[in-house]
Amino acid sequence: REDVLYRVLAAMDAIDDSRAAAESLRVGVLDATARGVWDARDRAYRAYVAARWHDAAGRVAFRCADYSESRILFEHAKDLAERAGLWFCLPDLKSNFTRAAYDEGLVVKDEPTEGDVQRAVAAFDTLLRESEQRAEERHLRLSDLEAPENRTREGGEFLRGVSNICHNYSILCLNEADMKRKRRDGRKTSKLEKARLDRQIAALHGQSRNLSARSSAIAR
Repeated sequence: REDVLYRVLAAMDAIDDSRAAAESLRVGVLDATARGVWDARDRAYRAYVAARWHDAAGRVAFRCADYSESRILFEHAKDLAERAGLWFCLPDLKSNFTRAAYDEGLVVKDEPTEGDVQRAVAAFDTLLRESEQRAEERHLRLSDLEAPENRTREGGEFLRGVSNICHNYSILCLNEADMKRKRRDGRKTSKLEKARLDRQIAALHGQSRNLSARSSAIAR
């Protein structure tokens, strides 16, 4: 809750108060999943709670520029969700992990290289394609956000996760475009390439806003 409200100091206190319980839950879920104990529904619920705790703690660490800690927490969240088959929250968790891993890699550098940005752009492109395929498998309609198939709690959470991917993807695309424009070897980005990048960034921004608005409406 404190993470959602951007109360960072209160969130840090809440994380400290619940860290031991959250770690115990994470280890218990992984053990139960490996041994096939607990009722499947109960196991999935506990995995979801543990995953979302680690994701929220990771967001707070990211906002405090502790990228290594955030990457570790996001990785725990992603691992829990993957093992438990929580498909609907994976876009969100994978997006956060990928972004934190990218920012962590920049800590020891003055600025990212074009290669750094291109690899991150490729990673988010892969995440978006995976999410589009998963949406098709689950009969969700990314091309028609008002479709009744999307109006479930799981559908809304999935859409919010895809929105997160589009948001991070657009930021990295913007960075890539800026770097191409500032290339020091004297070459200029062609008007055609610039127009293509601008359209891609605008489309991702628009898709992110639309998905976020629709997922919020479903949540209400």
